[in-house]
Amino acid sequence: MEAKPKNKSAPLFEKAVVAWMKYDPFVALAVQNDNLVRRDIMLNLLGAEVASRHFGAFPPRRPGDGPIYPETVRNEILAALHDPNKRTRLIAKLIFWATDPRINNRNDKSHLTRMQITSDLLGPIWFNATLKQEETIILGLKFLLAGKPTAGGSRGEQSYIVRKNLLMKVIDLLIQNQKFIINKTIKETEEKMRVHLLRQIQQLQGEKHTTPVFDSETRLKTHKLVKEKFPLRRDIVKQLEEIVAFFVACNSPYLRAIAKDGLAKLKEIRHPFTLTAKD
Repeated sequence: MEAKPKNKSAPLFEKAVVAWMKYDPFVALAVQNDNLVRRDIMLNLLGAEVASRHFGAFPPRRPGDGPIYPETVRNEILAALHDPNKRTRLIAKLIFWATDPRINNRNDKSHLTRMQITSDLLGPIWFNATLKQEETIILGLKFLLAGKPTAGGSRGEQSYIVRKNLLMKVIDLLIQNQKFIINKTIKETEEKMRVHLLRQIQQLQGEKHTTPVFDSETRLKTHKLVKEKFPLRRDIVKQLEEIVAFFVACNSPYLRAIAKDGLAKLKEIRHPFTLTAKD
């Protein structure tokens, strides 16, 4: 029986990739000629066995070295969300997971984990965070966007879907904040008008008044507003707007369009009663 020819395509491809990783001057420059970085890249390209064979064995994994999955993130949040001290440590841990190249290189779908992290940092964690924790979250997200080291030597988040998700979350937060401010202003104006009308009626009826007329429901609503998350502090709003501005100047036309559209919506909400020349 004639022996079947061996499939040499996989070894040849492997050799070609290894040669490229080892000897290409542009790769050497990008990875700072570090074989550990080459090994991490090879892990995602051809798997752990090939990476270890050509660039050395991986060290034993510590519990925090990854891989980190979206489910891991969700479980951590459930355990720490409502405890202020645990929440502070949680925020630091999530930012570390999102920005550490060693952890991200352990998982070829790490972008899904980073999406989960950015969604939760600007979602349930944000709405339970203290002012100091808000600042930590924003600083961490800025570092993710512009300073996160990658295995390829570049800086900043490279995944389009992670960047898009972060941008959409920031825009949504700014819009929620602005709508709250506008609605609160309208409610306060309506309340002042109501008090003014009641006083006029009292005057017509010959009644005396010494204090504004506010019913108990209005007082309760006012007290509740003080405890609401919104409106955000001006410095927080400014930093969130800086993140949107970062995308306005980015090299992706799609992200630029989303950022500009978000700023246009904010402008429209901030000036709801502005009339155009046609009006």
